[in-house]
Amino acid sequence: MEKMTINIMAGEYKDESFELPFNPNEYTETLTNIYKEDELVGLKNAIDQFKSIKEGDLTLNLLFDTTSEGIDVRVQLFNLDDISRMDKKLHAPPPCQFVWGSLTFYGVVSEYSRKFTYFYSDGTPARANVTLKLKRYKSTEEIEKENELHSSDVTKVHQLKEGESLFYLAHNHYQDPTLWRKLARDNGIDDPLNIELGSMVRLAPKDK
Repeated sequence: MEKMTINIMAGEYKDESFELPFNPNEYTETLTNIYKEDELVGLKNAIDQFKSIKEGDLTLNLLFDTTSEGIDVRVQLFNLDDISRMDKKLHAPPPCQFVWGSLTFYGVVSEYSRKFTYFYSDGTPARANVTLKLKRYKSTEEIEKENELHSSDVTKVHQLKEGESLFYLAHNHYQDPTLWRKLARDNGIDDPLNIELGSMVRLAPKDK
């Protein structure tokens, strides 16, 4: 299998790339629903307290091992060190593209930890488990395009997909999840918790 490639998209090392010596043991994609209160009682309260969806974080679990070469394993970590620290030009960690098989992820490092698990007789580390937590990166152009697509100034029709709800659509379209009631009213939906997958939902302008 091809190795995971990391392409640096901006900053001092823009357009430089490097491969990981070992592919991830596993990776985790995270979606977080954010509520106004930490403790929720009952479904209705959970619906009322819903604020937004934070999606797109990625966590990579990586192994580095230099026992066959007889060198310090930290040599293999130099590139990860660079993308995890403040870039001189950006004054922030650089955005990168992570490519491995069918996975393509654009992100910046939010957390970087190294656990050394094997050492040579002189104490030099020879093996390390690395956890790399990434936050999804979007360019200014992508954000502007999304804002245009999500504009609530004109009526749109949306086909309900798996995992979506009126609360999700209200958040994405109006940036206000509490407007799920408006969507239910506009579409004659009596039970917003039991909508058939594939249903067409009319997204009218916010003030209509």
